[in-house]
Amino acid sequence: MKNRIKIILLLFGILSFNCSHPKKIQLPTINDSTVANATYYMPYMEGVCDTIKLTSGFWEKVITDSEYVEREYIRLYKVAYGDLNNNNKTDAAVVLAQCTGGSGVFISINALIDSSGMPFHRACKYIGDRIKVDSIFVKDQIIHLNAIVQRYNVGACCPDSLVSWKFRLDGNKLDEITGATF
Repeated sequence: MKNRIKIILLLFGILSFNCSHPKKIQLPTINDSTVANATYYMPYMEGVCDTIKLTSGFWEKVITDSEYVEREYIRLYKVAYGDLNNNNKTDAAVVLAQCTGGSGVFISINALIDSSGMPFHRACKYIGDRIKVDSIFVKDQIIHLNAIVQRYNVGACCPDSLVSWKFRLDGNKLDEITGATF
């Protein structure tokens, strides 16, 4: 009788055992969609940051007063992908354009690192007003940025000189490892 029970239990175990491989869980990755919908910590005054969440690459705040309406917005400008913190995961170097209601368009470079497949805003560095970012790429944990900027004797309206910068993520800040070279 005991042998029959053992055989029945053994057969039940064999028949109920699922030999198929478990489904792999696909973790989100840093890509155009996650970058365009990420949360950023944007400086708006010296030493003060504001948390914003992009939606499809755009964020807007409208301030209404009895006499006027002020509109501030931030938009995704350019993105480059690569490993920024030497952990063999894809991170993103993100260029954002910020308009605060005046004539300026303030350009910043931002480091988003992979945190369990989701973008985490690690650092932000302001790089200029009304500059045109020509290209950005990541190579060997270095962000390479080429932009057209205004020379010192040219108005802010009219960028006219190609410059190159290199930045490295160091903890929670982006270090400029080569200044703007003309």
